[in-house]
Amino acid sequence: MFLQNTTSSSLSTRSTKADSGLRPNLLQHNVKRRKAQSLSRIRPQASSASQEPVIDVSPTSPAPSRVRLITTDNCELGVSLYPNFGYKAAGGGGNGTVTDLGNGFLRVTWDIDTLVIPDLDWRTGSLFRLPIPPPINIAIKPQRLEGTIKQDTGEVALDFDCEFFFTLGPLYAAPPLVINTLLTTESTRGRFREANGSRLNGNSVRLVGTSNVPKTGDFLLDAFLMLPTDALAIMDAQMILE
Repeated sequence: MFLQNTTSSSLSTRSTKADSGLRPNLLQHNVKRRKAQSLSRIRPQASSASQEPVIDVSPTSPAPSRVRLITTDNCELGVSLYPNFGYKAAGGGGNGTVTDLGNGFLRVTWDIDTLVIPDLDWRTGSLFRLPIPPPINIAIKPQRLEGTIKQDTGEVALDFDCEFFFTLGPLYAAPPLVINTLLTTESTRGRFREANGSRLNGNSVRLVGTSNVPKTGDFLLDAFLMLPTDALAIMDAQMILE
């Protein structure tokens, strides 16, 4: 009887010691497992947070196929040694097509039939902030507008050909002034004129161009404008690729 009690007591003591030895091990195991689970949840988040933002350049993204040009009130025209005319060209512009040339270049070509450039007259033109006299009117007839856009920098270069028709009401109509220029977002320089453009940013762009204007053969106009001479165009516009 005493032996049985002693044995039972001994077994009980061993069991208690074994249990007390197992519990810390189980507790440590549970703590380690929870830490591992926590780390497994945290690590992917930390990894994704450290990655660079992903820009979608999927080939399925549609490339622009159309372009719209909208001219603004903040334009200027200059010729010879005269001060620049302020030119409110709002309402002008037109539609064109876009061709992807590869390597980040786009070819843009405007439909001349839709391209409208407002006349320079007393409503749109000013000199020293005063409207030009009402008899004076210069109609601008575009012949060509096409060129390239470099997408990664916003550089724009457009060949622009047009004719200027100078009239003084019904009293006088001069031969056309032929203008061939490169409109650029960079810088332009002629003999007497120079200007700096601004690259395409969003939809906003500032295009500048100088051109050598030859004589027209009309004595009055050639003398008044001191032809041949420089002409300068400064065009603030919205250029929208769609």
